[in-house]
Amino acid sequence: MKRYKFNNLKDFDTNSQAACYLSGLNLPYKTLIALLKTNDFHLKHFALINLNSIDDTGMDLLFLNLTGQDGKIRECSSSKIKDFIIGNPKLSSYLEKHSDITAQSLNDINPQVCRNMVDTLRYINNNDLFIEKVLKKINSIMDEIDIKNAVKSYKFNKQIFNLYWNLYALENILHKQMKNPQQIFSLINTASKAGNYTIRERIAKIVLKMDSLGFDMTEYKKELSQDENFYVRVAISSSHIRG
Repeated sequence: MKRYKFNNLKDFDTNSQAACYLSGLNLPYKTLIALLKTNDFHLKHFALINLNSIDDTGMDLLFLNLTGQDGKIRECSSSKIKDFIIGNPKLSSYLEKHSDITAQSLNDINPQVCRNMVDTLRYINNNDLFIEKVLKKINSIMDEIDIKNAVKSYKFNKQIFNLYWNLYALENILHKQMKNPQQIFSLINTASKAGNYTIRERIAKIVLKMDSLGFDMTEYKKELSQDENFYVRVAISSSHIRG
């Protein structure tokens, strides 16, 4: 079988042939890491799929591949980050080390990247760091759009999409000893009146999370239980915080 010079791949056909060739090999970890450092989609994707263990260099590379890459690479990187952190929660320290990238990943256009990274935030140690970053993005979005009036436009839909995932992330990092819970109450006051029901649905989940932490959410639970939208009413009546 023909061997390929993997550092000198120039076209799609050659890349595809190389990927097929590699799939028949049991490459060592160092080689996979080397492939992950390349700029070639096929080799990088192959390396990510076959990465079953990780070290410091590997974790750093996974985070670096969360931005500025093809959507499939970002998705696969986020999935590996999630799997490795779930398997070894001590690796959650990399979320803080790469806190800006982590926060940025919550605004990816690929919803699976957002979901994977939202799930990993359950394992962070410095919740307040990410509460601050996520709230900053949420407030920025709400300053740019009229959240009470849903409109049909690409910009509005994109902002609502980003707001949704940041609210989802916020739900996962709220804690009883957070520095400024009043910021959360202020957010709930505003976002519970959003014209888009998916935002009110996520606010309902935040209200339930705050309730589970011991904050008095009686007023908000009552208001949202009477929401005109079925899904919002289901969300606030759910006994499950995670959703």
